[in-house]
Amino acid sequence: MVRTCCAVGCKVRSHDRQGNKVENGLSFHSFPTWKQHEAAHVSDVTKRRRLVWIAAVRPADIQFSSISKYLLVCSRHFHSGKWSGPGLAISLPSNHCPSPPVSPDLHTS
Repeated sequence: MVRTCCAVGCKVRSHDRQGNKVENGLSFHSFPTWKQHEAAHVSDVTKRRRLVWIAAVRPADIQFSSISKYLLVCSRHFHSGKWSGPGLAISLPSNHCPSPPVSPDLHTS
């Protein structure tokens, strides 16, 4: 299965056009899950973590409550260049054109 990064301006894919796996050392990661039915502090932390990811990758058509498991972010967007756990913040490359941050109120319904 071909994986594609959903971050605005990123064209990273896991496979080339012929279907061959690209050995570039990158990995792909799904958005953090909002654990809304857990304890209040867990729900709050996981909600904020998910909002940070949405704001960082800035996809235009994303809805907070319905992010597909196939919507992935490549490891190029992690501060260390590697995935090291769900608490790690992500960022965009410096050549990315910024857009306004995502408002939590717009994506929680």
